[in-house]
Amino acid sequence: MEGIEVTHHPLPPREENFSQRNPHPPQTEPGTGTTSDRFEDLIIETKLKLEAIVPEAAFPSVWGVVAVLADAATSRARRTSDEIPISPTLTETITIAVEKAVSTALQETPAKVPTWAQIARNKGTLQSPIAPLSKVIPPRLGREIIIRSPSMAPDIASRTPSDTVTAINRALPRGHPSPAVASRRLPSGDITVLFRGPITDLPKDDAWILTVFGTGAHRVPRQFVVVAKGVSTSRTGGSLEDLAADIQHANGVKVHAVKPLRSRRAAGPRRSLVISLTEPTDANKLCDQGTIVAAEVCQTEPYSGEIQPRQCFKCFRFGHIARYCREQAGCGRCGGARHARDMICPASTGDIPSVCCNCNGPHPAWSRACRVVQKEWERARNAYSERPTRFSVPNEQYGRVACPPRSTAAPTPTPTTAPNNPARRGPGRPPKRPRAGPDPGPVPAVFGPIDRLREQMLSKVREGTPMLGSDEDDAWEDED
Repeated sequence: MEGIEVTHHPLPPREENFSQRNPHPPQTEPGTGTTSDRFEDLIIETKLKLEAIVPEAAFPSVWGVVAVLADAATSRARRTSDEIPISPTLTETITIAVEKAVSTALQETPAKVPTWAQIARNKGTLQSPIAPLSKVIPPRLGREIIIRSPSMAPDIASRTPSDTVTAINRALPRGHPSPAVASRRLPSGDITVLFRGPITDLPKDDAWILTVFGTGAHRVPRQFVVVAKGVSTSRTGGSLEDLAADIQHANGVKVHAVKPLRSRRAAGPRRSLVISLTEPTDANKLCDQGTIVAAEVCQTEPYSGEIQPRQCFKCFRFGHIARYCREQAGCGRCGGARHARDMICPASTGDIPSVCCNCNGPHPAWSRACRVVQKEWERARNAYSERPTRFSVPNEQYGRVACPPRSTAAPTPTPTTAPNNPARRGPGRPPKRPRAGPDPGPVPAVFGPIDRLREQMLSKVREGTPMLGSDEDDAWEDED
């Protein structure tokens, strides 16, 4: 009864302003509470939405209009019964007032001009032309070769990088301008060798490769792989060698190899071709102009292995393939060791539950229900959206950068101070300088033969040498 008397008191205590009330009152369940409580919840929700759509500078004026209407509506709700719903007319009035206040405030609020500091801070969000993504080619590839040997001896395969570099430099001709500086063994078993200079300085004869790495070793050309999409299957049904020759002739590039891109989908009328080239400029030519295959132009882009999840079918982990796997073979259904060829996994017949070797879940290792598989596919989708469209060839060509010829002309003296800005003397007493003697004046000119002979005599006397016969003897006698 005490609460009812307070609620229906003719002059209930009021707060000073609705905008000063607690913006986060205790939450009640929907459909419960008094009309005033529900109205206050509605106003608070309105305030939060206005803060999200109204500029900060215009919000005080807009909320001032809403607060006045809210105070009036709250007073009306308290004077009436708690069961009376809010009038639709009042709601419409508030909506019209808010729209008018927002439009007026937006017209009166000047647009904020960003400063140069803000532009520099948010330079990543500025509208600028988006450059095509490129697959970066390291400049060191111009100084690196790949050596492959089908049957490398164990003692050669177990060499350290320093031993390999020493053996290569011994096999190269004496005084070779580009000695080997580093080597590395790849997961495939191939060996990369890095030289100090460009690989064009290497001998044309690869006999040194046989000396260092044994019989059958040879140099593998560097390959730049692209993918031609939408190639007609019916028109490219011949041998891959003939197809590579046709692509090379039609596009004017040097093709190393061609093979179809394997896909899990059923064979259709079109497929993608993987084209290997030996020069990055040829690869960019196909990416920029398209690849002509069977008189059709096909869209071409660099091959990227990151656009699909890479799962090993030996250990069923992600990030590598079975060719380079160093783990023990396992089963992708039960999560145990690899079964014999003639043995069926019990998990495939339902005798035991499936166990994922990646997340230990009740599913095979390749199931889309696996969180690890989902994460890998998400990473692949992101990589596809950011895949490169061409190769980024370094500005400098492969090889050493030639220095400009040294100039033989005398260097032009550079004035230390500007002519109009004489150097100022620093603080303190100036240093003592030797005083110059009196100006001797201009040297008198020598006029006649007697003056010339006198100068010659004086110079000989100064030098302390005897005077020889002079050509001016006749003139001396004439003067006497």
